[in-house]
Amino acid sequence: TMYPAIDTTAGEKERGTLETLLTLPVRNHEIIIAKFLTVALMGIFSAIMNIISIGIMVVYLIKLVQSEMATSLGFDLKNFRLGEFFPAMLVTVLAIMAFSLFISAVTMCIAAFAKSYKEANNYITPLTLVVMLTGYIGFIPNIELKGAMIFVPVANICLLVKQLLLFKAEMRAVILVLLSNVAYAGLAIMILSKIYDSESILFDEGRFGLQLFERRSNIEKGGVPTPGDAWFVVLFTLIIYLYVGSTLQLRYGFSGVFYSQLLILAIPLIMVLYTKRSVKKTYSFNSFRLSSFIGGVVLYIGVFLLAEIYSQLLSLIFPSSVEATNEGVANAIMSDNIWLGLLVVALAPAICEEMMFRGFILSGFRNKYRKWTAIILSSFIFGAFHTSLVRLIPTMMLGICFAMLVYYTGSIIPGMILHFVNNAISVIMLYYPEEVEELFPLITSQEISVLGSAVLGMISVLMIYAGVKILRLTEKK
Repeated sequence: TMYPAIDTTAGEKERGTLETLLTLPVRNHEIIIAKFLTVALMGIFSAIMNIISIGIMVVYLIKLVQSEMATSLGFDLKNFRLGEFFPAMLVTVLAIMAFSLFISAVTMCIAAFAKSYKEANNYITPLTLVVMLTGYIGFIPNIELKGAMIFVPVANICLLVKQLLLFKAEMRAVILVLLSNVAYAGLAIMILSKIYDSESILFDEGRFGLQLFERRSNIEKGGVPTPGDAWFVVLFTLIIYLYVGSTLQLRYGFSGVFYSQLLILAIPLIMVLYTKRSVKKTYSFNSFRLSSFIGGVVLYIGVFLLAEIYSQLLSLIFPSSVEATNEGVANAIMSDNIWLGLLVVALAPAICEEMMFRGFILSGFRNKYRKWTAIILSSFIFGAFHTSLVRLIPTMMLGICFAMLVYYTGSIIPGMILHFVNNAISVIMLYYPEEVEELFPLITSQEISVLGSAVLGMISVLMIYAGVKILRLTEKK
């Protein structure tokens, strides 16, 4: 689907035919659907041809191998019935069709931001890497098509095909995988429709584009990253963090956690330096008012309490998942020395993660998106980087809090301080659980009551309201 998607979007821009197409007496959504169906059908056709060619080769190999040889290798071809695989092959074709719809819409969305065929190729390369590397999940023995994995794009299709060929797929999982991919495709088409309704995106002259592939001598010095820069860094860093970061953590243990944080810091910083962006403006290294910081502290306390309520409720609904996640986090961040733990788990993320998510990414998104769109989008990416569905919402809530501080104080430093405090609390709770539970029984209690959650909920809402009010009154223009 990649090359048809590029040709029907960036290719038309380069040829100068998009403007003519948009002047025709045809609605934009009709143009989008026509382009989308063309790209999707190309993907479906090529995939089915691939399946047929593989099927022919399998039949040929079965006839080629003698029965005696097959038996000696552990295969009993006398009892082999190709017809038994027909339901699996049928569902596989349906799965490929659903996935083709999804990947076609995504590639068209990405290619629509490019101004030329070459530029679109550069944009889609990170997506290609993500799809390929995610597809390797099908080779991992211990990962099955259960729970959250049913809804993970690419991975769910690979695992479904694997389960089908092993005759282990459940009908519920099959239906959810197919429906989720169709739903993702529908969402991507809606985004594509918005893109085609925006002339500033379709006919952008470079303000929103990716600067990395521009000749460095042509890049103007100063300013902040473009949205294209931000999205590229998100995808590239995610790939490096998942594979290189996990390898570092497996090989070096606790020290690997620190090295992973350095990756998060280094990649966007290199991008800033290469594209000649302003370090001060990109990372919002500015002074801030004490009154604004006080408002930020009040807001953080409210968000922290609200996140605790959510986490406790989640532990009641999914106790095993929450317990497994907490144990995994505890094992990853526990060391022999509390001060080393504070350095690696509290101070390093406070600097590295804030500089990436509330520095590089947020400043790039602010170039294009509205205030709350930029805040929520960057916070969601911040939560997703922690690779845990259980921790996604609480982490995202904290990300929104820290992003709001950057907007209202004009500085990234308050967010760094509160990020350090938040992680330091987690470290202290690991080393001194009994003392913390004695001081804060309502927050640390494993058994949540309706009254307790109601009290905490009221307090958190009041604190959030008061914090936002103070920040607005002391906002740095």
